[in-house]
Amino acid sequence: MISRAVVVGWMLCSLQPQDSKSSAESIKVVQTVSGSYHNNVIVETDWVEKNDIFTENKRSIPRGNVLTSVQALLTARRDVPDLLFELGVTREGFEAHRGDILKTALPPASEALNLGQTELSGKLESMLQWERVAPLILKYAHQGPRSTTTYSFRAEFRVGGHMIIVESDSVMPWRLPWRLTIDGAPPFSCDDLVVPRALRGFADPDAVCYKLLDGASCWGDRFWSSGFWYGYLRSELNSQQVENEYQTMAGWSDIAAQFDVESVTTGNVDVHPESILFLLTAKTQRNVARVRWYNRLREGRPAFNWSSLVTLHRAAEAVVSSQQWLLDWKSSSMRRALEINCAGEVGIAEIDLDELVQPAWDDAGFSGSPQFEICMLEGKEACGTVYVAVGEAGALILAAHTSRLLDRSLEAIHETGDSSGSTDDSATKPHWFDDIVLSFHPCGEPPTYGRVDGTGSCEVRVMTSRAERPRQR
Repeated sequence: MISRAVVVGWMLCSLQPQDSKSSAESIKVVQTVSGSYHNNVIVETDWVEKNDIFTENKRSIPRGNVLTSVQALLTARRDVPDLLFELGVTREGFEAHRGDILKTALPPASEALNLGQTELSGKLESMLQWERVAPLILKYAHQGPRSTTTYSFRAEFRVGGHMIIVESDSVMPWRLPWRLTIDGAPPFSCDDLVVPRALRGFADPDAVCYKLLDGASCWGDRFWSSGFWYGYLRSELNSQQVENEYQTMAGWSDIAAQFDVESVTTGNVDVHPESILFLLTAKTQRNVARVRWYNRLREGRPAFNWSSLVTLHRAAEAVVSSQQWLLDWKSSSMRRALEINCAGEVGIAEIDLDELVQPAWDDAGFSGSPQFEICMLEGKEACGTVYVAVGEAGALILAAHTSRLLDRSLEAIHETGDSSGSTDDSATKPHWFDDIVLSFHPCGEPPTYGRVDGTGSCEVRVMTSRAERPRQR
């Protein structure tokens, strides 16, 4: 019988990078920036080993140092129970810097909420409790502020007999959490700070993502005077006010009979002016079963009532019911749903409609302007954005499976094979939309969109220049 000690010893040895090289060794780092206001920018760094030295352009690293970094990745902790302490954020620091927090948050919050600082100070005191803020700081460390820009980092190590893939899409310093895939095993999430520290020496220091690999200067003492506190306290105060008020807004009884309020968020959400964002889910089966509604705040109070949303939703459902292809896509899987994204009394949430949507609408030959923004959801993940209008038989697709665009870019670099991005879901019936991948931007290369005609057929097009295009009215 093999002893337990022998088995444990073998497992530990298997996680050790080997000094002897069994095949060519290499390291590849890809840093990508993309978003609504950015074309995809990909910076690739390739390290090649020769004579026990890894070289890239004018930089070099001894193989022994590389093995040390590989060992750090192989033994990185999956769970870090004292993560806040390791970030330099502690209860003692919180109490010691309470004055800095109030100094940072109080004046702008007072102005935004139209409250006197004395009145506001009393409200803030109840919110500045460690047990209340610690979980939110952890969430902030992982998610950070909302952004229209994505910063992706991916590194592949083929060293010491191991294949290690390390990835992160975080916008926060230290880029937590990291996803690690070791020797083909299932990926796991990791908050260990040894990961970004091990990667820093291999990334291109001139790339945008590089600075996020070191978060030391952004946490610790500097955190107590950061914008997190203004955002957190203002959001908490607004939420309290909203929760006390939104059920008294006109039209609430109609909404409450049809929808559940899934979440309420306040602030400059998704680059919108100061607003309340409501996420609603229909209580019964509907063509448009979900609602994302931005209700602008004026002097701290909602500018629109529920009656505005009831009218919008009713009109959106009428238009969507004439788009049979959308209904077919929705019904092809139990996980699929349609959501209206709207703001105030307008059926579109996109704030740069004239610049980011209207050019493609005109190029497609549709008249007037789009009136409703419909998000196609797979589970809770957005996989498509469609614009429609009353009396217009066609539809405009400006986003479709955008996550696959980055996958394709990386696969082209790494030559890893199939990039269809399709999922193995036996309960999903095939639909032509499942094969479309695009993300429109008028300055894109090329600016690509999908035009659906009145029969439900789709043509993927490239927008002509504005000088060549007559405006349809």
